Amino acid sequence: MENFSLIIVAIIIGYALQKFKIFSHETPIILNQYIIYISLPAIILLQVPKLTISIDIIIPAIIA
Repeated sequence: MENFSLIIVAIIIGYALQKFKIFSHETPIILNQYIIYISLPAIILLQVPKLTISIDIIIPAIIA
């Protein structure tokens, strides 16, 4: 239930930011580029050393 309320709060905040036009028109493009080029590689670099190599991980990688 806590996750559901967090999603509702995020939607309300997003709606309010869109309604009051606080950010420029290019903000979604900039945020998407930040996530793709900075956040995702950082998460991958943090999580890859924690992986244990097993057959369960190798099979989906080979199939893809």
